Amino acid sequence: MRRRPPLSVAGIARVWIAMVGLALVCQAPGSAAAAGPVVPLRPLIVRLLPGTDPSILRDLERVRLAKGAEPVTLQLDMAHKRVLNATGQIVAGPDSVRALYLQSVVDKWRYVASLGVLARAHPQELHSEWAYEAGRPHVAPRPWVAGTDASFLVPHVPPQRQLLVFGIGPSGDIYYLGAGYLESVGLPSDTMFTRATAVPPFGAEHIVAVTAADPQGIDELRTWLAENSASHGVIDTQGEVLRQIEALKDVRIGLLASYTCLSAPECVP
Repeated sequence: MRRRPPLSVAGIARVWIAMVGLALVCQAPGSAAAAGPVVPLRPLIVRLLPGTDPSILRDLERVRLAKGAEPVTLQLDMAHKRVLNATGQIVAGPDSVRALYLQSVVDKWRYVASLGVLARAHPQELHSEWAYEAGRPHVAPRPWVAGTDASFLVPHVPPQRQLLVFGIGPSGDIYYLGAGYLESVGLPSDTMFTRATAVPPFGAEHIVAVTAADPQGIDELRTWLAENSASHGVIDTQGEVLRQIEALKDVRIGLLASYTCLSAPECVP
């Protein structure tokens, strides 16, 4: 996923119209319960699909094989060199499933689980035509195929709050995405916008929008992301991004999953 230049005014208008009526990805504000630890302590629960050698689990850390019909986060399909989510969407293909990166795919989903805890406790709206929730589209989504631009809107970001947007690729690589206020075309003045293009490796791309009433904290996190993900992205093995997000004042987090693919039929199983 790569940062793209802003859309034209007409393009922004089309994106906004297409997004009207989308449900929120994050749950509505609920209890003010603490978010808990940033890094989940429990292992990721997985299922092995036919043709996958069980010995692969010996080479993976922080995973556990599902017992019977126990719900899983990932399904390992090594016969086809891919990883699926619980509903069968391809979250990582051959480029990410080589032995060197399979552990990173697993860790990425533990990382996303931590972000999900924070996002449910402190939700921020985040919209896209490419959004999925629990593997099921809110509306018939547009396939995010290779070379296709995906647009993301973050409403209700008044000037006193700062916004930072980044993406997490199929192998856990983090990419910084800039964002700016939308002007003209009759859109709300507190709406911010960014977009990205689908590039290899294909699979699950998670988009994260962080807003906070904390200029210094946002600037420090933006600088860290911009410097560390400038070329090929960065895998946050030490949880530095999560710790900085959790420390922000009055933080709100939007999190959604999109699925990139080489061709449209591969985007939705």
